[in-house]
Amino acid sequence: MNYLKKFNLTNEDIKELEEELDDMDKVFINMHKNKITNIIELFNSKGFNIKNILLYRSDIFYEEEDRIKKLLNSVDSDTLSKIKNDISKLELIGL
Repeated sequence: MNYLKKFNLTNEDIKELEEELDDMDKVFINMHKNKITNIIELFNSKGFNIKNILLYRSDIFYEEEDRIKKLLNSVDSDTLSKIKNDISKLELIGL
């Protein structure tokens, strides 16, 4: 998971992810670096906290990249602000 450091995750963040994520998610994240990187870049471009998404909504990384991109790009700025502040509200846009 060290490749996640390029998204400003610290060694401590990586350690926390390794401790908290279930084995299936850790394997998926390590095996699908390109997909994970692309999805993180989508969320990063919208100002999301990447660590929180990885920790609490790792299920999102199993979604299709194009679907995530379409949903994120269709969100108005007010809704985007709400979602960034509370990632549990990603359900508001279908994630």
